Amino acid sequence: MTTHRRSPTAAPTRRLRPAVVVALALSMTVPLAAHAHGGDATLVHACVNSASGVMRLVGPNDACRNGEFPLDWRTAAGSVAPPSGVKQVISTPDAPAAIGPYSQALKISARETMYVAGQLPLDPATNVIVPGGIVEQTQRVMANLLAVLQAGGMTIDNVMMANVYLKNLNDFAAFNAVYATYFGSAPPARATVEVARVPRDALIEIALIAAK
Repeated sequence: MTTHRRSPTAAPTRRLRPAVVVALALSMTVPLAAHAHGGDATLVHACVNSASGVMRLVGPNDACRNGEFPLDWRTAAGSVAPPSGVKQVISTPDAPAAIGPYSQALKISARETMYVAGQLPLDPATNVIVPGGIVEQTQRVMANLLAVLQAGGMTIDNVMMANVYLKNLNDFAAFNAVYATYFGSAPPARATVEVARVPRDALIEIALIAAK
């Protein structure tokens, strides 16, 4: 196994990719991952998976695993708050566990926030609902959302919250299977409800909140 060990005198630093996310449990023991640096600051150490972007806190002398790179940052003493724009996945056993492609909560210190209006399964070229059932309509909705995110300088990795409106909750499993393919190891928080009617008599509408 290849490891990347930190130098005790000069800890390496790396610029964080916009898509990097942080998976931190609320119950994580902080003192092992941070130590005082100077009088008023704390130097925090972490290892980031190069493929998934998931970050874990480590001790100052711990080695990163194969496929990870080290990331350090200074923060206020006693805090492990990550740099601005980094998502924290909030997970606590004191609330029901996520049972699908969503997180209990995401937390971010953001410079930019984008509120994406609910998108319907309309073909933007014709402004007509795409043919097919919930699978095809979900795919079209996600394509529309991705286009709006891109226009606003965001990506799917910046999504923090999704509000999903289904005409029939019996379509949930099929919708969920398509939805899950768009998100990785840190999916956004989500609310899914059945509504009496969706505009244009569509089967689904999704609205997003994104931040970075």
